[in-house]
Amino acid sequence: MMENKDRQGQCFIWGTRAEIRPHPEKKYIDIVDSPRAGGEYCAFSDTWLLSLDEETKTRLTSWLVKQRLLGVRCPEVDAKTANDENYGLALKINERADRLLKLIELESPTMGYQVNFYTENLNPEYYTIYEKILAWSESTKESEVRFLLEYLQESGRITIDNNLSGGTVIITPTGYIHLEEMKNVEINSSQAFVVMWFDPSMSEIYEKGIKPAIVDSGYTPFRVDEPRDVDKIDDRIIAEIRRSRFIVADFTHDSKKGVRGNVYYEVGFARGLGRNVFSTCRGDLIEELPFDTRQYYHIAWGKNNLEDLRKNLADRISAIVGDGPMKSKQ
Repeated sequence: MMENKDRQGQCFIWGTRAEIRPHPEKKYIDIVDSPRAGGEYCAFSDTWLLSLDEETKTRLTSWLVKQRLLGVRCPEVDAKTANDENYGLALKINERADRLLKLIELESPTMGYQVNFYTENLNPEYYTIYEKILAWSESTKESEVRFLLEYLQESGRITIDNNLSGGTVIITPTGYIHLEEMKNVEINSSQAFVVMWFDPSMSEIYEKGIKPAIVDSGYTPFRVDEPRDVDKIDDRIIAEIRRSRFIVADFTHDSKKGVRGNVYYEVGFARGLGRNVFSTCRGDLIEELPFDTRQYYHIAWGKNNLEDLRKNLADRISAIVGDGPMKSKQ
């Protein structure tokens, strides 16, 4: 938590206006709500972030926006995050325009609503929306914003009423149709999220059964390889479930300690998003599962039939979701 009162109200990344408050659970960490960074993020200090070059700040800001779109309410910025080489390529023009269209949708309480936008020529107190536009569209100056707005207008997705200091924008019916289409393609078509009991006894089941089954069906398995609280889904898990095409959940547990709470939480969250969930479990434990879980089909396995688990799971994935994009590359 920052002690220097002179730094209160300053975005750690951009040095612009921001609301800052202590993190309720993490000592020495602040929550910074910055329009120029696209919303809230968590960080330790501003001294090193302010020294980043403009390109790195822009890419970091774009990454923060992406994390929030994936469901991470307050992404954490640390040395690894700010120097991460996994931001991916810079957004293409159409991707930047799509991000901007999403922001306009969020700023529109109803269809047909006129969203005001202001430029850098105005007093900073009045252009919060302009700062958000910079953040969401991976832009650094007004000319880029104008270009993207005109791109959206020419594509028929918004209408613009300009004036010298800004203007208003309205999403058209074509724009709303495009937003709906975007929602259908935002899921990573190649990733499968795996949730299971983290115990050495389960390593072989994952390596010889679940993982190769996912690969055989043309997808890439993703598993957070560390134990987690049984009653908590953290931001990273939420983000990965949101970006996954489907979930493979193994309900095997320690009979003495009972079912694994994190598996149930994560499966429930995935089902709430409408994701397909493929359930597996060691055969002798299926009857111990709660009734509301047991009603779903589970692929039963034993240590002596892991090849059957691999084949049955791969076949079921391909039958229900279809072969993945990596199938043709095998």
